Amino acid sequence: MVARTELWLEHQRPALPAPAVKLVDDLGVQLDALGKQLAHVDPAHPAAAETRKLVGEYLPETVEGYQRIPAHLRGEERAGSTPDKQLVDSLGKISREIDHVTRQLAEGSLDDLAIRSRYLDYKYGDGDALPIGDTPSAEGAGVPISDEGSGVPLDFDREKSKN
Repeated sequence: MVARTELWLEHQRPALPAPAVKLVDDLGVQLDALGKQLAHVDPAHPAAAETRKLVGEYLPETVEGYQRIPAHLRGEERAGSTPDKQLVDSLGKISREIDHVTRQLAEGSLDDLAIRSRYLDYKYGDGDALPIGDTPSAEGAGVPISDEGSGVPLDFDREKSKN
């Protein structure tokens, strides 16, 4: 659905005012990212349902509503704003909401990556790795290696491990 909306929106560009075209370009990038996020989300998830409404209903209805207004009336002010400005404002709100949903859906992946990164820092060093092409040496390369082995007891005799 997100990909279809993105293609549809791309075809609407010629009928939109210049400021809205810039927002449509940005929305295209956002919809790409959102589509990738939604591929990993249960369709019953509340964020997925809200996204379907936002992308499948609100966005097309906003653009189609604007296009139903005759071109010569789109620049005329009415109730404190012009249809051109209302379209740009509405697309901006939709863009912000898509960004919010994408960030919300990505939080779990961001947290997982941070946890893995901290674990690898703990296990293998703090990231002061050698530049690519240098050969590793035991000295200063993250985890200290002694001549007596790894320091990890392989037998699980509690009496020996207390010493």
